[in-house]
Amino acid sequence: MPVSSAEAISITIDDNTELTSLAELLGRSAPGAAEVVVNLGALRHPNASVLLALMGWTAQRVRHGCATKYQLPTSRIGRELLRRLNYEHGFRSAVGTSLRSVMAPDQELYFESESRLTGSDIVGLEEAQISEAAAQLQDRGFFQFRSWDSDPLHPKINLSGLHAELTQQELRWSDELLISLLSRRLGRDNVGYVSSHLVYEALSNAFRHANSETIVSVEQVYDVIKSNAGHRCGILRMAFWDNGDPVQETLRKSLLDGRNVINPDSRLLAVRFEMKSNVQSNFDLEAANARLLVKDPHAIPAEDLFLAAFLPGVTSEPEGFGATYHHLLREKYPLLAAPGKGLFNMLNAVCTFLRGTLTAWSGGQAVTFMMHPSAEAEAADRFVFTVACKKLPPDQFMGNLIAIELPLSA
Repeated sequence: MPVSSAEAISITIDDNTELTSLAELLGRSAPGAAEVVVNLGALRHPNASVLLALMGWTAQRVRHGCATKYQLPTSRIGRELLRRLNYEHGFRSAVGTSLRSVMAPDQELYFESESRLTGSDIVGLEEAQISEAAAQLQDRGFFQFRSWDSDPLHPKINLSGLHAELTQQELRWSDELLISLLSRRLGRDNVGYVSSHLVYEALSNAFRHANSETIVSVEQVYDVIKSNAGHRCGILRMAFWDNGDPVQETLRKSLLDGRNVINPDSRLLAVRFEMKSNVQSNFDLEAANARLLVKDPHAIPAEDLFLAAFLPGVTSEPEGFGATYHHLLREKYPLLAAPGKGLFNMLNAVCTFLRGTLTAWSGGQAVTFMMHPSAEAEAADRFVFTVACKKLPPDQFMGNLIAIELPLSA
């Protein structure tokens, strides 16, 4: 029986909504039949990672037959920036239904013949916070939602096809204008990590997830944001989502099957996660051994499994069948070109080399990693990260999300 509009729950997303606050907002939504209205009306500068997380949440609600409606931005700049992100394509790919099908009745303006803003128009609007180079790249297909059917490229089915696709993505990120923009803002010595450690590892990881059928990614740059101190800085966002089984449950299944999920050479690197919450104990390989190698894998907390997935050498496939390694990784960091080290390679590049943050959502878990203040004083084979954990609403998020934020210098 349909619920009345009086019973509908409204979730408001604005320019200040980050993934952390989004997790709290979604926790207020009813998991059952209550209608939820996602209100993007006040949105002027969309956060692409938040939009992708919302798609994963909406996909789960659609799967369960829960009524969900969207109200799109009321401002022209908000609507245009969504269009330029190729938002409609991303939504259809992730959710499995058209954006129009979930829009409130008065939202047709998004699809009508509203005069489109060109790249130069966007640059001319100071509030858009996008430079000329970024606008040109967007006109050429960068900084948009993209998608893949992951079944045909699963490494157990088509390893050569997966290698070819990952190589194609690396070539895409070698665009001269893109390299020029990122070299100036990230540093020429660091720009290579974006394709070799971030894009390559995130996509190869997503293609391997059990029962994954669809992968959606997006990148976004706001590069003339003014800080509170009046300085110009910027941010590069990259997010990757797949609709496969939660990574922690794949690890649990391997344990239930009697497999060893910790690669023997994992002890060659010392990695420690310092938990921000005082009620959570710090996590490292010793803790993973103690908490994962137990008699009843059913009893292992999902949070422990999720954290363990980011330790080097922890994998549901320790024998490494179908594993793929970027050639720069094999040449410069051969110790890290081994099964179970892909997520760690990405985490280390984001937090240590690029000074960014990495947030991951899966199942009912959300974690955010950043470089620990003491990390630079550690030895070359020792790594320390600060970790904040949150609970997501149970059974309300589909698949796995990796969201990266990198600071861009002026």
